[in-house]
Amino acid sequence: MMTMTTSTSRASFAEPRVTPLEQHRLAPGVEVHLSGRSLGSVTASIDSDDNLAHHRPHSPGRLAAARSRVAMVTRTDPDRWVTMRQVHGREVALVDGASGREVRGVDGLVTRATDLALVVMAADCVPVLIAGATTIAAVHAGWRGVVAGTVSAAVERMRMLEDAGAGLDALIGPCIGPCCYEVGPEVRDAVGARAMSAVATSAAGAPSVDLAGAVRDELESLGVAVADR
Repeated sequence: MMTMTTSTSRASFAEPRVTPLEQHRLAPGVEVHLSGRSLGSVTASIDSDDNLAHHRPHSPGRLAAARSRVAMVTRTDPDRWVTMRQVHGREVALVDGASGREVRGVDGLVTRATDLALVVMAADCVPVLIAGATTIAAVHAGWRGVVAGTVSAAVERMRMLEDAGAGLDALIGPCIGPCCYEVGPEVRDAVGARAMSAVATSAAGAPSVDLAGAVRDELESLGVAVADR
């Protein structure tokens, strides 16, 4: 699994022990951290030492240790992480300092708090981080989320909280590419109805979709600047 964390705290990096990390400055005071398993661990079971997701079967002790390692490297407090029980929908939750560590039934988080780290986890799906002048958001967008407009829902929620005319910046995290994401024609058509440019063909010649491309097109159509990784 992969974690994408935005934090308003500053971070410096030591060498990660298990999970490789990538750091980006998305906006003043807002940092994005991308973590993923090393190539040597891709066959590890879901309850392995580097699993960061709260799915069963899992070992709570190993999960806590894995998250603590990432928190140590990013200089964030795991007790201030806000995660999601993602459901491939379009619900977006507004969270603050009183919120619990996991919000269930949502695929987007928005906050104005400056002491929280928003976390999105993905495998094939697209992790998206968005920063405004006073808000940050973390979004999970699979093909169902693209069709449902999850990214648009998060942007709308942010703009309700931002001053009129405030700009938004986004970073699209690693996800499956159109070369390998083979889908049925019904999925291709559903995504294509939302973003025709996302219709693709896999390396094997099968129907495919470009999820990251669809998300980029949606962000840009909403006037959100997309940063390069």
